[in-house]
Amino acid sequence: MVFVNVKSMESLWKLVYFLKNGSLLVDSRITEHLNVSKLPVIKGPRGQYKLLKGNALTNLLQHSYSKSIYLSSKLDTAGKRRLQTILLEAVKKENKDLKGNIQVDIRQQEEYLLKTGKRAWRIVYFIKINGDYIPAYSLKELDHSNLAISLNFTGPQSQNYTIVNNTSIYRYRHAFFLHFDSKVATKSFSVIKKKIIAAWKTMKTDCNCLSVETVGQGSLEEVLDTEGKYYWRLTYFMKRNDSIVESMTHIPLNISHMNEHLKTVTNAKGKQYRTLDVSNELLFRSRLAFKLNLNLHIGYKDKVKFQQSIKETWIKMKPGTYNIVSHDGCLTEATHF
Repeated sequence: MVFVNVKSMESLWKLVYFLKNGSLLVDSRITEHLNVSKLPVIKGPRGQYKLLKGNALTNLLQHSYSKSIYLSSKLDTAGKRRLQTILLEAVKKENKDLKGNIQVDIRQQEEYLLKTGKRAWRIVYFIKINGDYIPAYSLKELDHSNLAISLNFTGPQSQNYTIVNNTSIYRYRHAFFLHFDSKVATKSFSVIKKKIIAAWKTMKTDCNCLSVETVGQGSLEEVLDTEGKYYWRLTYFMKRNDSIVESMTHIPLNISHMNEHLKTVTNAKGKQYRTLDVSNELLFRSRLAFKLNLNLHIGYKDKVKFQQSIKETWIKMKPGTYNIVSHDGCLTEATHF
């Protein structure tokens, strides 16, 4: 069962189980519950499972209470306010029998990948009446063609927003990744796709039902670590019997195993493609970086000056605590008091 923390906007999963003592079902209503801190550590494909308690279990809503639409770009704060107003008008129009103080509350934005390689964002919102959340399934579906006409505002970088059809679309959290030490040439994608399938089939020998989706130029992106070293991340999705294999619950490909399959695949310079184990690295997606264009190369000493200048300017423009990570791995902190 999936829940959303309406304050932190994080998702969490509730495991519901029944307990039998011999042939008798134990009644949880009259039995002392487990102390979760006494449970042993369990590791999954994405690391150690964390058992939540206390404040982490407050402000929770079932995900089934939400509604969503898919947009071509991520919303900033102003965009969320604009969209909430547009959705509120649409909800009132389609549900004229609703009474009281109706509010639309956008609580999550989740990245998706289209089959074309383009990105989309699932905007998750909840409906409140007189301050109480109501289940979304009790409301009529909104007319997305009318919503599309109402999206007449632009983002902070003048981008337009369009509604994206949610067919042939993949949830980024379900993705598997390979990190290459060199950029992948366009002509190599089809071969690498076959090698990924071959590598998986040697791990999953119980069926001949695996396929790989979205391997192409749009699924390749640049990432870098705190030392400024570049990697090229290939994002792909696995299907088994036409159903998505969720990366959160499956062990990824062994890197050495994958490299064995890549032995005969070379880049434009004739060098073998290699994938790297970056599980212990802190990686940043280049697409999230801010950039400044200068007429001269920055000297090492001047980088520190630029970092300080950038931090001070950000603090004046938007108070907060900022970390600046430069390409040489220098990590500094600025705090607004």
